[in-house]
Amino acid sequence: MKALKTLKGIIISIAAIATFALVSCAPEIEEPVEVSANYVPENPHLDAKGRILIITENNFNDLELFYPLYRFIEEGYAVTVASLEGTAVVGYNSAPLPSTTPIEQIEPEFYQALYLPGGRAPQLLRRDERVLEVVRHFVETNKPIGAICHGPQILISAGVVEGKRIAAWPGIAEEVTDASAQFINEATVVDGQFVTARKPGDLPTHLYHFMNLIR
Repeated sequence: MKALKTLKGIIISIAAIATFALVSCAPEIEEPVEVSANYVPENPHLDAKGRILIITENNFNDLELFYPLYRFIEEGYAVTVASLEGTAVVGYNSAPLPSTTPIEQIEPEFYQALYLPGGRAPQLLRRDERVLEVVRHFVETNKPIGAICHGPQILISAGVVEGKRIAAWPGIAEEVTDASAQFINEATVVDGQFVTARKPGDLPTHLYHFMNLIR
């Protein structure tokens, strides 16, 4: 019994020494940065290939905004994210973007492509006339337009999908057909200048085809 107590004491002593050593050698932990700062992209390219416009608002689908945003920057494009008021926007899974540009300040002629993420944001954006005017500019000038999930709702409200083959979240299939378009339940559909998709899982193939259209 005495030997067992001695062994126990030795183990406790070793554990205490090891803990002290780890704490003493651990680097100082810096003050954490604001969570929102972690999502701000940095563009390493000095000479951009072109400019891409993303339009979104609060309650966007987090993946459907940040995946294409980072992908476009990786490819060498300058990206502007526009919202109704130009304030910070937050996805419905809480991913924040602390700065956007007011839609009223957007001059669409300076952009070569438009991207419309989904989520709940399109339900609000589709009611804004300036957003619809910007969308119609891209249609009239035959520039590439990407839209995913509920993003096609904005195209529907802009009145630009008649006769088009459109992929979208299946829950809005009836809206698509009511707009005289053809709903296609596939990962990505390319119809002229439109590249549309259904959900976050479609993003790899969706961005593949969209990038091919704007290169």
